Amino acid sequence: MHTKQENDVYEKAATLTGASGLIRVAVRVRPAVEGDVVQNIFHSCIAVDPPRIFITVDDCPLMVDDTKCSDQFSKKQGIEQFTFEKVFSQDYTTSEVYRLFCIPSIEAVTKGINATVMAYGQTGTGKTYTMCGDIGQPGILLLAAHDLCSKPDKFRIEMSMVQIYLGTVTDLLSGTSDVGDCCMQHQNASLPVMSKIKTASDASRHPIKNRAAVWHLLQLALGRRVQACHKLNTSSSRSHAVCTFFVHRAADNSKLGKLNIVDLAGSEKVKDSHVQGAELKEAISINLSLHHLIQVVHALKDKTAHVPYNNSPLTQMLRDSLGGQCLTSVVATISPAQRHARESRSTLKFAAACTSVKNPLKKPEVGASVAPAIVHKPKKPRKPKKPPLPWASINFAVDCPLCRQTIGTRYGQISCLVSGWGDTALEGMELASPAPTSSILQKRLAILLHGYPSCAQDGALCGPLGPMLIPALYHAGYCVLAIDMPGCGASQGVSSDNCKWANGGQCFQTRSEFNLQKDGPVDLVCAVIDALPILNKKATIFGYRCTTY
Repeated sequence: MHTKQENDVYEKAATLTGASGLIRVAVRVRPAVEGDVVQNIFHSCIAVDPPRIFITVDDCPLMVDDTKCSDQFSKKQGIEQFTFEKVFSQDYTTSEVYRLFCIPSIEAVTKGINATVMAYGQTGTGKTYTMCGDIGQPGILLLAAHDLCSKPDKFRIEMSMVQIYLGTVTDLLSGTSDVGDCCMQHQNASLPVMSKIKTASDASRHPIKNRAAVWHLLQLALGRRVQACHKLNTSSSRSHAVCTFFVHRAADNSKLGKLNIVDLAGSEKVKDSHVQGAELKEAISINLSLHHLIQVVHALKDKTAHVPYNNSPLTQMLRDSLGGQCLTSVVATISPAQRHARESRSTLKFAAACTSVKNPLKKPEVGASVAPAIVHKPKKPRKPKKPPLPWASINFAVDCPLCRQTIGTRYGQISCLVSGWGDTALEGMELASPAPTSSILQKRLAILLHGYPSCAQDGALCGPLGPMLIPALYHAGYCVLAIDMPGCGASQGVSSDNCKWANGGQCFQTRSEFNLQKDGPVDLVCAVIDALPILNKKATIFGYRCTTY
């Protein structure tokens, strides 16, 4: 049985999200900063009239007139209007944002309902300041920890914190006894990597009893979190951070719920941040992961059959917060400056999409573990296994090994790699030599030509290519001959009185622009075929390149 107080909290959470369990969204406008002032003038792109917020991308004054605030009027004036549960102007403190918007999430998690508070917005709009803050002006994370730890006789709290950096999930609190006062500006290779985790519950957990303990762990985690300085933000977070509080009953240590505090890295335009090198790679990774997050939100909003959670470690980790059994709240942070108008509008559009995402709340059983919701996707039919290749049983080294032979032609001695000729000797054979009567004469001939450097051995036949290509030709009934062109490989390009070397004895390549030259590659191949002890003076030409293997 649930107590009346627990039922009241559940009903309150259900009321906050509506009958359909929609995600709660608030917008926080950061104060103007020095960089927003252009020629001693501050140009604003927004106007606030809670719960509405207006924005324009045109550089013109924006004023709110209650008599002319219809959607039709706004569109004609190039003004876009959004309505959210809460809209906080730059006059509101983080404590007020927490008290007016986040308290229901804290109450819910102590009664067995998972909750998530997530900050989203452009870089430099105050996400980390809102979520983490400092000891003098605590953020939502510290304020939530204070409330969770205020009743030690009722609840036992554990904390974990991870970051997602360049697509890799890293535990920021593992081995904290050895961390000390470190400050990391770039990725630390000593951090343990948990490549297979999908939820923050797989990270190391640390018991906490008061806000001071949380502040200590938070300082250690933020010291290891990757940060950088660029034109838009002097302390830009280059990774997504997820702090999770696990709540247990103190009496029987049964699980109640968990609270995720998510500080997303900010989106940024590279042309504005002017990042290069490692920071550019980080910016690309951040923008891509946020793109995948937007895709998930829009898929849930549109109720599509497939939700692409698996496209990113971030969306995998937030799977139960987006579309699962969770009371999710989003704090969208925006800049009031005209120079960031388009980015602020994109943030507001994302926030508006979140208000249409349904998170079905289910009343948990007393003492039961609250598990994340799992979205079951239809299983794809397994593709039938491909049958083995017909020549898979042929042993290249035993059945059709390559060996070096020299063939006498009207152009002199040409060195070749041969395979599949059995005991037939080709070395030293001249055009006038009597043809042997072995069965090899009945086989088909495959001539392999390598464009550059026109050398059979350097063309990787003695490397990875040979075991793949030669057995297939052998199975098809071919005997193989790969030619070293004059001046390449073992075919020396030195002319003599008794032979006329192709291309005047110079090194040449088996490439299309040279093939039809007089005494060039085509004439040489024909001479080799004429010199071979075969009845059918025909051949199949195979061109190959080693760079594709």
